[in-house]
Amino acid sequence: DADLVLAGARSDDEGLGAVPASTARHLGFAYVAGVEELDAAGPQAVEVVVRGGGRKRRLRVELPLEFGQADRDDGNGNAASTRLTAIRMM
Repeated sequence: DADLVLAGARSDDEGLGAVPASTARHLGFAYVAGVEELDAAGPQAVEVVVRGGGRKRRLRVELPLEFGQADRDDGNGNAASTRLTAIRMM
């Protein structure tokens, strides 16, 4: 059984971002959208950095959890996905 599910920000077709949230609900997991960073915060929790409303916030979230990556602009007005380069688990 999974304790952490990583999902993309949006699909290419409709772009609603509904699949990650729906999957989390079906699994009974908490869901956090717009994640830019992820770090372990103990054996049953993670810390995530999310962007919303023009601000960044660091949240400690208990597992199980599903999250969706943040969308970002590539500097040319085009949407580009955030790359999570490292996940440190304890």
